[in-house]
Amino acid sequence: MEVQNSLVQQAEDQAAWTWPAEEAHTRDQDCGWIGPRLSTVAGRQRWSWHIRHPSVLAKNGVRRDAGVEHKVQRTAIMNFVLHYRGPLKANGNPEHKHDLRRIFHRQIARLWQQPPLDSCRKWLTPPEAERTYSLRREMAPFVFAPLVTEQMGLYAELQLELLRPEPPGRLLTQAGDMDNRLKTLFDALSMPPHPNALPKNVQPESDEMPFFCLLEDDNLVTSLAVRTIQLLEEKVDESTVELLVGVRIGRTKNTWGNGAFG
Repeated sequence: MEVQNSLVQQAEDQAAWTWPAEEAHTRDQDCGWIGPRLSTVAGRQRWSWHIRHPSVLAKNGVRRDAGVEHKVQRTAIMNFVLHYRGPLKANGNPEHKHDLRRIFHRQIARLWQQPPLDSCRKWLTPPEAERTYSLRREMAPFVFAPLVTEQMGLYAELQLELLRPEPPGRLLTQAGDMDNRLKTLFDALSMPPHPNALPKNVQPESDEMPFFCLLEDDNLVTSLAVRTIQLLEEKVDESTVELLVGVRIGRTKNTWGNGAFG
């Protein structure tokens, strides 16, 4: 929802707005406002939504006030590490990316079995009504469940520790190759953007309903740090890596959904 500067000023002056009841649910999900309070004005019932803080009016982490942008403080709610050992190919094909995606699926599935996610499994069920929260994303024959979604107002920061057979350094001289390998990794951490990004005729396994992944879209990654280390093992294929993916998940706004994560 695009919030006009004049409305932001009005919110800060009055700390409350009023809308017809049919608009209330949308306003809540888009802006994280709290309430409601039902009142009667001129014989007509209307909902009043009281603002937790003007910063919840933020769009993409920025609040506008009289034409001036204010960066909204982001709050971390989860930290964990994903692990991978094996080939990480530049410009990997759909089969290679899905092999990696399956490895990360099993690790994220374990996260859903422990706090705080074990108390949020209701978000893995189909939405009960339009605009209610659900992490399910159907892409036949799969049902994906990305942890970081735009609807939840979440973002991810990644810190990579990458062991590879190459000698130390060469990160800049081999930047093109590194970029392409990181593109493969980002695609594997995300749900496929469309069915054609999946391997042909692939089917979910028995423990892949839903299929867990980290990101709905890699645009939700706001920070990336990469540290490369030489892998000193002998007779290792040049595409082999030992990879630790440090994940920090945060929120840019408070919503009914992401408040349940912690």
